[in-house]
Amino acid sequence: MKPILRIRVRKPAFVLVFVALVIPGLLLLAGMVLQSGQLYVRHTELHHVAREAGVRGLRAFSETLASRATVNRSAWCRVEEPPDVCRSSNRFDFVSDSEIYQMTIDSFVHHQVLLASEEALAFDPEQTLDRAHLSIIFPEDFTLGTKEIRLRSIIEQVPDPLLSSLLVPQVIRGESLMFLKLP
Repeated sequence: MKPILRIRVRKPAFVLVFVALVIPGLLLLAGMVLQSGQLYVRHTELHHVAREAGVRGLRAFSETLASRATVNRSAWCRVEEPPDVCRSSNRFDFVSDSEIYQMTIDSFVHHQVLLASEEALAFDPEQTLDRAHLSIIFPEDFTLGTKEIRLRSIIEQVPDPLLSSLLVPQVIRGESLMFLKLP
């Protein structure tokens, strides 16, 4: 059986020149593979932190909504002849659409949602994120009568200077969109 590729070296210096030209290219390729792997891992980490920020922000809004429903239930049902709605365990039976809308534009509620979302920054494995990296859009595209409240959380970070080259994006971005269904 004949060999598929047969290289005959006529000059002994050919191997040295060939290796000297190929090794830097292989090192450059290996560096690009490692760099893209690091960027992918960091993007995934930022996405998970953004998701956690969205969950915590909507949980804070949901807790505020539940406390408003509890106050309304107490006001409506502590009478001699309570209405039939007082037998319900659904919190949305005690909060009107207009009250939900007012809560979404209330600056105190926005502050509570933002503070809860910022707690998620502690989940960053590198511990390099702060408030400046986090953007919260709450509520996103909400109008009176909408059946869901959306919270978009965005985390952006500039890559390490060691990773700066032509192949690296200017910003690594993790984004998440969370929903809270309304009746």
